[in-house]
Amino acid sequence: MKYRIALSALICVAAAGCVAQAPYDASANNRTYVATTTVTTPSPIAPVPPAPVLSLMNSGSVVGYRVFDAGGQPIGYVQAVAVVRGTGEVRNLIVSSPNFGLGNYISVPAINAQTVGDRVVLNAPTVVWMQAPRYQTPQLSEMYVAY
Repeated sequence: MKYRIALSALICVAAAGCVAQAPYDASANNRTYVATTTVTTPSPIAPVPPAPVLSLMNSGSVVGYRVFDAGGQPIGYVQAVAVVRGTGEVRNLIVSSPNFGLGNYISVPAINAQTVGDRVVLNAPTVVWMQAPRYQTPQLSEMYVAY
């Protein structure tokens, strides 16, 4: 009887989708064990849409703007923007600064930035952006397609 219970539990686990409330219902009067599990089939997984192709633009409404952190400390300048080809939606800002090293840039998600007049303000302190990964021009060319 223990073998039957273990085998039934193994079959339930192997089905990968069964929902067991109480594994067995043992009646006190007749001592027979009846399985009370429900097996459900998983729903199909929706396909993931492909990531949009981002293009690098060296011109635009914020290119050349000074970049500041949330506390008002200067970080650098917007060197380029990464936009979705076709819609022109800005996804990333490419920021340069002497503090990043000669020829180094950081890529800031546009959701973390907002324009205030003729400047771009990032939503975190300078310390966070100074620790961001740095990219050089060849790496940016591989990440983004030229517009």
